[in-house]
Amino acid sequence: MTTAAPAAGSGLLSPPPPPDFSLVLGGPLYQFLRGTRLAGDTLQLLHRRIIVLATLAWVPLLLLSAAEGHAWGGSVALPFVRDVELHVRLLIAMPLLIAAATRSATDACSSPHARSVTIPVSEFT
Repeated sequence: MTTAAPAAGSGLLSPPPPPDFSLVLGGPLYQFLRGTRLAGDTLQLLHRRIIVLATLAWVPLLLLSAAEGHAWGGSVALPFVRDVELHVRLLIAMPLLIAAATRSATDACSSPHARSVTIPVSEFT
């Protein structure tokens, strides 16, 4: 018994198409953000991501300082609620950095230089 070889154009022996490649999309952090619904296919949902990450950074510090009695004063020179530098870092600078990183990532993905261009050979002759 012999089996016939597949035809050349049948696609059984042709290699699969190459997967889309991106330096920004598809990493562990991106997969985590997708799993927690903090990012869409192309890093959407920026406001939700900023609010959640700023809350995760600020609220535990508030709770821990309140548990120790250092949130509103007491035995420390600078209580948590009066530490303007900390609030600026966590509630202003960190969201701005997240927004800038997302903006640069989406700009890199949508850049005309990031796409491959196919030029027919007939244009060179």
